[in-house]
Amino acid sequence: MIKIAAILLLAFVLFRWAFGFWPWDLAKGPDTGKRRLATARRLLGVSARADRTEILAAHRLALTRVHPDRGGTSEKVHEVTDARDLLLADLGEAPPIAGSAPPPHDSAQPEGEPDENTHAPDEREDDRR
Repeated sequence: MIKIAAILLLAFVLFRWAFGFWPWDLAKGPDTGKRRLATARRLLGVSARADRTEILAAHRLALTRVHPDRGGTSEKVHEVTDARDLLLADLGEAPPIAGSAPPPHDSAQPEGEPDENTHAPDEREDDRR
């Protein structure tokens, strides 16, 4: 009996060494992170290839369906928002902050150089005199 236990223990340790996880981890099923992403995509109605703009548009549409003013609940609003945040995090992007301005666009004007409409303070005073 001790020989069988020792052989099983050795087999488990070799399995762990060879594959990087314990044999009983196979019985847990698919990764819960993948399952959460699939649930979030289903809730928002987007595909696995959805980009940021698609996710945000789907989030706005879903909010109109589940908002408490339209017969939904605040719990559903939180579920939809959590789904958006999870999908954006999976893309490697931060969720938008309510009331914040959109990120600045790259301008054609180099940062250190003033454009033609910008004057130094002393130039404006000379023009007024």
